[in-house]
Amino acid sequence: MKEKKNCNVEIGKRLKRIRENMNYSEILDVSDDHYRRLESGASGLTVEKLQLLFEKLHVDSNYLVNG
Repeated sequence: MKEKKNCNVEIGKRLKRIRENMNYSEILDVSDDHYRRLESGASGLTVEKLQLLFEKLHVDSNYLVNG
C-alpha cells in the first residue's frame, strides 16, 4: 500500500468534514471505495475533482488544500 502523504490526509479530513456538514453521502462522481481512499488520505484529489467540488458545492479549493 502506498504511504499516505500528510497533505492528502489533511485534505481528506476537510473533505469528510464538508460532506458530513452538508449531509451529503457522496459529493464526487467516484466509487464508494475511491471516496473512502480520498477521505482517508490514501489517494489525492485531482484538479478536476477540486473544480467539481467548487462547481457543485462552492467549496474553496484553497480551504481544502491549505485549511
